[in-house]
Amino acid sequence: MRRDQLLELGVTHRHVALQVRAGRWSLLGPNVVVLSTGVLSRRQQMYAGCAHVGARGALAGWTVLEERRLQGWDQPLVHTVVRHGHRPGNLPGVVVHQTRNLDAVDIAPGPGPRSVTPARAAIDAAGWLRSARSASGLVLAVAQQRISTPAEMLDVLERIWRVRHTATLRGTLVEAMAGADSLAEVDVLRMMRSIGFRDVRRQVRIELPLRTARVDLGVRLAEGRTLLVQVDGPSHDDPRQRLEDQECDEALRALGYVVVRVPVALLRADAAAVRAQLRSFWMPQRHG
Repeated sequence: MRRDQLLELGVTHRHVALQVRAGRWSLLGPNVVVLSTGVLSRRQQMYAGCAHVGARGALAGWTVLEERRLQGWDQPLVHTVVRHGHRPGNLPGVVVHQTRNLDAVDIAPGPGPRSVTPARAAIDAAGWLRSARSASGLVLAVAQQRISTPAEMLDVLERIWRVRHTATLRGTLVEAMAGADSLAEVDVLRMMRSIGFRDVRRQVRIELPLRTARVDLGVRLAEGRTLLVQVDGPSHDDPRQRLEDQECDEALRALGYVVVRVPVALLRADAAAVRAQLRSFWMPQRHG
C-alpha cells in the first residue's frame, strides 16, 4: 500500500517504522509499504508499481500486455505511465513514463491494479520501440492474439500525439483492419504493390470440395487467372501441416488458380528472390 493510504486508515509513519524494524513489513522506494516480507510475486510487483505512481498514473505498455497474456514480447520490468510533471521518484524494477495525454477513456474498467486499456498499452509500447518495423510487429501481434482490435488501436493513435512511428503504425493498422494478419503478410503486400500489382485482395476465401481455403493475398492477372499468395510462418514446416498445404494447393490449381507460397524465413533471408518470383507474374500483366 501507499504510505498516504495507510495514513488515511490511521496507520502512522511511526507504526510503519516499528513494523519494518520488527521484520513484519518492508519498504519499496519512497511511497510503497509491503505488508509482508520476502520476494514479491509478479502480480505483487505490478500492484507495487501501480501503488508507486498513485492515482495520477497507471500500469502501462508492456506490463498491461503481459497481464492480458500477450505471447512473444516479454519485458521483465514493470512499466507505468504518469501525467506529465508528476515525479513519484525511483523504484527498482519499475519504469515510469510521462505523458501529456492520460484521460479517463485511457483507463481500463474493472478490478485489479489501475491500468490503461490494452489499446493504449499497445500504442505506447509500440512507440517505445526504436524500430518502426518492430512497432508494426507488436500491434499486429496484439491484434492477432485478440488483445485489442486494430480499430481500437487506431482510435488511440489518432487521439494522442507525439507517438514515435505514427505514420508506420497508422499504415499497419489500416492494413490490419483490411485483413492482414502478420507483419510478413504486410511486407509481401507492400512488395506486390511496389512491383505494380493493383487491387490486391486480402484474406481470400475459396470454396473447395471438402473445405474452405483461406488465402492471404490474391490478385487478378492480365491473362485472366488469379494469383494466390500464401505467407507461411514456422508452423507450416510441420510435416502434417505441410501435407495439408500441399493438398490445398493441388485443389486450388485444379480450379485454375496460380498458387505461390512465400516462407517467412525466405522473405527475411532473401527478399530479392521473393520479389523476383512475384515480379515474374506481373510482367505478363504489364504487357498484356
